[in-house]
Amino acid sequence: MKLKIHCVFALLFALLAPFASKPPIVYERDDEPFVFHLEKESLKIAQFTDLHLAFGFDKNDRKTLALISDITRETKPDLIVLSGDQTLSITAPARHKQLIRHMESLKTPWTFVFGNHETDYHKTERLLKVIFEVPTKYMYFKIGPILKDGGYGNFALNYYYEGNPFYNVYLLDSKAELNLPGRIFVYDYFSDDQVAWFRNKVMVDKVNNVKSTVFAHIPLKQFEEAMLPENVHKMKGVAGEWISSQEVDTGFFDVMVESTVSEAYFAGHDHVNNFTYTKDGIILGYGQISGYNGYGTLKRGARIIEIDEAKNFSTYIVYEDLSYEH
Repeated sequence: MKLKIHCVFALLFALLAPFASKPPIVYERDDEPFVFHLEKESLKIAQFTDLHLAFGFDKNDRKTLALISDITRETKPDLIVLSGDQTLSITAPARHKQLIRHMESLKTPWTFVFGNHETDYHKTERLLKVIFEVPTKYMYFKIGPILKDGGYGNFALNYYYEGNPFYNVYLLDSKAELNLPGRIFVYDYFSDDQVAWFRNKVMVDKVNNVKSTVFAHIPLKQFEEAMLPENVHKMKGVAGEWISSQEVDTGFFDVMVESTVSEAYFAGHDHVNNFTYTKDGIILGYGQISGYNGYGTLKRGARIIEIDEAKNFSTYIVYEDLSYEH
């Protein structure tokens, strides 16, 4: 999350950057969400986070890709979510191509949000061009509608069972660092447009009584409350570092609470945290660090989220050795 690749890569990039192409961003209509029809009355999501693919051929990257394969075969999810920082590399375009080919080989629907490190060495336009160049069958990703300061990748996945709405998944771009004089490790936040977009969605869900979960890379401000002494006992899991949250609370959490149908928000970003904490009925949680080129000593793994036939929500972790922690 907070580390940069070797400075020699930065120098190399400075020499190559003038030759990078900058294709235009193409936004999509907002009235065409991804729709899935479940074969059984349940939904299982596997969240992998902070893969930090760096070189592609090194031992750590190979272990990361193998972990995704092993846990996918073990858990058989209906959806895989990669929750940001898939790459941290001067070779990010090539690493995204490599990752897409690997994810497609799993023959499981998958999606992703960008993290704060994808664009350390490349513009988003360049990465999007590469991502959409690779033929895919199982990838579900949209740039999303035009939203002021909204980033790229705000969209919904709607799940149905026997023709009836079952559950919704929302993905939002939490963007990257803010360039503030004299300050480092200060992170962007959901814009007013992003909050309004989400509010419009979940208020329709409220009318239809359809619950949902949100995935983004950077945690909300409300995650910080879990670290207060009076709340630590309510936390489940590991809190190994302070929360590097979005710098400003623009009301996203309040909308989740107001909707009464938004159940959880899962982030990545802070590799030494894997806890869940419930505030005002909303589960605020981290994924399990998945990438071996990322910092931190936590066992690598994935977070699993399940919605059963009675619409009950549960979540647990599967580790690299395929052991479980509920």
